[in-house]
Amino acid sequence: MAAGSYLLYQLLHYDVEKLQVVVHCFGIKMYVFNKTTKIVTKYVGNKTSKSVLDGLWDCGMKGYIIYDVARKGTPPDTGFAPSSGWGMIVVSSPEVSNYDEWEKQLKASRIIMNCPDEMDVKAMCAWMNQNRQLAEEEADYWRKVEVGIDKVGPLLRYVFDQRKYKDRIDSCESVVNKMILRDTNYYSFLGTDKMCEGSHVSHKLVKVVRVRGEDDSELPYNALISSHLAELTLCKLAELMVPNDFILLVLAIEDDLLSKPLEKHSSFAFLGAAFVNAIIPKLTELKPEKMKMIRHISVR
Repeated sequence: MAAGSYLLYQLLHYDVEKLQVVVHCFGIKMYVFNKTTKIVTKYVGNKTSKSVLDGLWDCGMKGYIIYDVARKGTPPDTGFAPSSGWGMIVVSSPEVSNYDEWEKQLKASRIIMNCPDEMDVKAMCAWMNQNRQLAEEEADYWRKVEVGIDKVGPLLRYVFDQRKYKDRIDSCESVVNKMILRDTNYYSFLGTDKMCEGSHVSHKLVKVVRVRGEDDSELPYNALISSHLAELTLCKLAELMVPNDFILLVLAIEDDLLSKPLEKHSSFAFLGAAFVNAIIPKLTELKPEKMKMIRHISVR
């Protein structure tokens, strides 16, 4: 999601009496939007940017900073924003090295932002095809998009572009095929709220979802990004992992992505008591339909 661009749009339309400056940073590049003069100025270099922000603060202007982490492991300096009267948000992937030190020092609140879901993609389809005359055409187009969602997830930049879509599938499948034994340790966080560390886990396969915890707290939840990639990833992990470890991993993950791995690896999965006890409450008994009694009458 283009979270930074969305925030920029909202802040530029915010009351100018309360917010005179909006700053959008990409690594060492900084764009200053002065809402009072309606002028945008570009600055390059962290020292220059810090000096400019201090100058705006000295003039009594209030502002908000959007800091997009441009490269992995390059969080903003903890003293980047003026000491008071200014707000700041760091926009990053789930890679903890992008923000952890800044978050700790400034005691910032973490916000988990979901990627688009199927309903978002369907709404985009409706908007893109609003001039189509036949309902059959719209339905056919949506069926093709649904196939893309199943393969790579509800990612707008891929499901609407056939070339990028094919490249994405090839890239994701390559990541799965190249997994080796030591990689399984890094995927043990699936189904938990632990954030990924380092570059061992591919964000092509895994997404972070916002869930509601106790006392209305927000928690991250690590999930596989699509049903197709879930099947490939879990089947590969099943081949590499110790059976008991794989069973525990399966128990922690959402049920709707497990059909294919269970089909391929159920021979050892059903030998674990914990696994069997976990799925018993979810089983539905299929009862035969009641047959109508037919009375035979013999006529003599």
